Amino acid sequence: MYLALLLVAANAYLFSINKNIKFLQWKDNLLPKLIYRPALYQLFILY
Repeated sequence: MYLALLLVAANAYLFSINKNIKFLQWKDNLLPKLIYRPALYQLFILY
């Protein structure tokens, strides 16, 4: 759970500093939004 919190915080920071990171900037941060839930559920399954 802490890993998910850390990744969300890192995503928010990288998105806010407006670097040209295609993964984060594509369609207004769509890919991290789509990946969040499946990744979180997999973390729950692992623990």
